[in-house]
Amino acid sequence: MLIDFRFENFRSYHREARLQLARNGEVNRVAAIYGPNASGKTNVVNALAMMRGMVLGSSSLNSTDVIGFQPFVFAVKDEKSEGLFEVTFSTDEGVWRYGFSFDEKVITAEWLFEYQDLTHCFEGKGRQIYVREGANCDGELQTAGDLLPKTLPNMLLLAKL
Repeated sequence: MLIDFRFENFRSYHREARLQLARNGEVNRVAAIYGPNASGKTNVVNALAMMRGMVLGSSSLNSTDVIGFQPFVFAVKDEKSEGLFEVTFSTDEGVWRYGFSFDEKVITAEWLFEYQDLTHCFEGKGRQIYVREGANCDGELQTAGDLLPKTLPNMLLLAKL
């Protein structure tokens, strides 16, 4: 179940935007996004769809493929920019937080954390499965560090696990 979705530098959103489905320790099963025309409602859904597409399609990328980054539409041309997607969700096994940052050509960072339950997640008391920054990988999952050299710079490590 989706608990939280966070993204930044995507289409009409320059700074961090968040869709929170949890409040006071409880997860809401329904959420509504509302606002005036052209205020970015559809881009929240588009951001979630792009994250999904990147996770599912990352394993089929070639080294020359671009990621398809869609940065903030009014960004300064010479400004170095990265996009970021992060999702927190629950399964029968626990609560997970997974995310990554990227530019047009490479995944610049990627992380996966596991939490015992929602309370531990909100308190930030979790287990670091892996954190990838550039060509470095750290965390409890040894396989992640072993797979990183075999992972293309534009590919998510999660696609190799």
